[in-house]
Amino acid sequence: MVPIDIPAGSGRRLAALYHPPSGAERGRGVLILNPLGQEAVRAHRLLRVLADRLARMGVHVLRFDFHGCGDSSGDDLDGEMKGWQLDALAAHQCLRQKAGTDAIGWLGIRLGFAVGWQAALRFGGHDGAPDTGALTGEATVPESQATGGQTTDRPVSGAGRSPRSRDTRLDMLTEGAPPDRLIGWDPVVQGQAYLDTLWQDHQAALRLAFSLPTVPDAQLKRQQAEADLSEAMGFALSPRLVRHIRRLDRQDWSTLPVQHVAALQANGALPWPEDRRPAGLTLVPVDVDFDWTSEEALNTPLVPDAALKRLLPWLSEGEFHG
Repeated sequence: MVPIDIPAGSGRRLAALYHPPSGAERGRGVLILNPLGQEAVRAHRLLRVLADRLARMGVHVLRFDFHGCGDSSGDDLDGEMKGWQLDALAAHQCLRQKAGTDAIGWLGIRLGFAVGWQAALRFGGHDGAPDTGALTGEATVPESQATGGQTTDRPVSGAGRSPRSRDTRLDMLTEGAPPDRLIGWDPVVQGQAYLDTLWQDHQAALRLAFSLPTVPDAQLKRQQAEADLSEAMGFALSPRLVRHIRRLDRQDWSTLPVQHVAALQANGALPWPEDRRPAGLTLVPVDVDFDWTSEEALNTPLVPDAALKRLLPWLSEGEFHG
């Protein structure tokens, strides 16, 4: 495991860990896209184990923290999904150079899957996230554009073409082939339902922290109304990130962004709505109880073997078999 630093533009630096193959090399790579906040903390151990197993199978693996997360640049309030799309592309290019191959699959955990879906669309020149501009026919400037240290998603007029400097940067980030597969685990495709889940878990964490059967509900309701879910289990959420998550309810999931898309759905996971499920998606239920936001494993495994047994062949084999 080798620590590396990935420059991602606009002063962004992504902290990453590269796992080179320790077995007979397969000529494949896997990029891991983390979940959000406390879910990333909970997933850390299982992703480390998964990366080590893939490396022993001869696969190049890269794990990294998005901007505003973990050990990367920025703080919690800098996190937003459009910038994370470009972070994913920068990490993809880093892994592509390290592995010397275009045969790269992405593994997106929870919200990381949605980021991966949107980022993969960028290889076709599309802005992967729906927004007000997209719904009204206006184009928007990518939120990764730095303006005096701030990001912006202001609409622009005309045909929606970004200035040449941003086109050039996106061309660099999408050089080579796109990922050949996007694999998810409990993918988040319902925006408001996911925010509701985060809020419920946040309430439960507060009650536990106060060691009371109930924290004053009026206080919790006031916080939800005034702050609009500005915090989830100790991690601040920017208003922009909350808006981006809500927009997943308007995301076009009808066309697969890459050749193969598959996902595991554990017990109790938010379902992928039947009317929004694309043809060609491989969605496999797995009998695993996994609490993504718990600070303790409690009665759930830290590293669910049933899930790993499904993920390993999807990520390591040259030919994809759903």
